[in-house]
Amino acid sequence: MTWERLQAGSSESVRKAYVRSRLREINSKGNREALIDETLEALKAHVPALAKAGYRGLPENAGYRILGRAYRQITSRLQGANLTINFRAPGWFTEENSSESYLQMYERGVRGGRMFLNNKDPLNPPKQRVGDDDVATLPDGWKEAPRQAARGLAPEVGRGRMADKLSPGKLKRNDKGLSEYDPAQEFVASNVQFDPYAKQVFAALNYGRRPHGSSTLYGHSYMVLDDKFKANALYFAGDTFEAGKTHLNSAKHQVSYDLLGGLLLKAWPNQLLRDDLIKSCLQGVTLPDTDSGHLLVEAHLFEKVAFRGNITHLYISAKDRPKDALGNEKDWTGDLFTRVRENARNFAVKHGAKIIWID
Repeated sequence: MTWERLQAGSSESVRKAYVRSRLREINSKGNREALIDETLEALKAHVPALAKAGYRGLPENAGYRILGRAYRQITSRLQGANLTINFRAPGWFTEENSSESYLQMYERGVRGGRMFLNNKDPLNPPKQRVGDDDVATLPDGWKEAPRQAARGLAPEVGRGRMADKLSPGKLKRNDKGLSEYDPAQEFVASNVQFDPYAKQVFAALNYGRRPHGSSTLYGHSYMVLDDKFKANALYFAGDTFEAGKTHLNSAKHQVSYDLLGGLLLKAWPNQLLRDDLIKSCLQGVTLPDTDSGHLLVEAHLFEKVAFRGNITHLYISAKDRPKDALGNEKDWTGDLFTRVRENARNFAVKHGAKIIWID
């Protein structure tokens, strides 16, 4: 389907066109075969027991069949992992949460028809986040692709138009009187074609079956999304934050659901993530909690995540104690704790999720 037929101006059309374009390239025969072959070689190099196994050049080689089974086991284990979003329970449920869907930061920044991003979230400084998202989302050449074709609609034109919708461009300070680093400073997009609602929702695969979700950096509580979101997600070996600096999680590192085993290859040179993938996916080890973004398997969802019917489980952790202005943990064994639990329970009932209380 061409970009023109999808172009009705809707954010959903942009997201669908983008995912379709990326999955077509990632799942193409040439890319699939190369990714699997290179992943098998990575398995040989990383797992001593597989070091003497065969390779694709010997079709009936027993060693190659062992490698193939290992690759399929990794893929299956990753495909069966819960798709999660971690959060801090007090921030979500100190007051009644009336939200109907999960909003990424670009959507939350929309006010009066424009997007404003500020520095108030230390985990998401806007200028770095925007740059990292562009690197992780847009393949080389998309930003520079032509926007018009002399005749018909060339594929590169569609990519250029998608880039316009998906990239804010260089952020500009909204208040010239404030420092760039002031928490109150707001930034606006320089690209007038940018659509905040076309951007991805960030989730992660809890491949290690960790007790408090994929990463406690974002909180010890977490939600599990319905499996239907997995097939069209794009996956990364590690956090895409700082992708603009390292370029280790650029768009060329994206992996599809069908090729999740290839994350073992894409993880390099992240030896710790490779180790954890091997432990969990080949050895069946349940991994301990981590707050390291480097140990994530990140999933980008280019679709709306409405809560109703799309959250299967809501895990609320007692470890998510709120903090005061100095960063000291508050006691929440009394009224606050009771209020958080009650609001969480009401939220779960409203949206059809099973609620589970954890330490």
